[in-house]
Amino acid sequence: MPRPRVYPAPGETFGDLTVKFAVVQAGRSTLVCACSCGREKTVRASHLISGHTTSCGHARGPKRRTPAPTKAPAAAAHVMAFNDLFIGGIG
Repeated sequence: MPRPRVYPAPGETFGDLTVKFAVVQAGRSTLVCACSCGREKTVRASHLISGHTTSCGHARGPKRRTPAPTKAPAAAAHVMAFNDLFIGGIG
């Protein structure tokens, strides 16, 4: 016998998301939620219950990656000498 489906009740909060109502999309149980920033987000019920989804994405910010380290001055001087040797000697 299959387990009965349990849906979060409207008004229940998970992280920054508050459940508004449930819908069925493509055979999956999804919930329409309101985020604390004011946006609406549709999420799978299982992701909300497990804690996989806790906001609309506003907390991620524009970029999460750290910038690449810059080249050392010695490496840049070596490249310049290499280019001068071959490019400068051609013409």
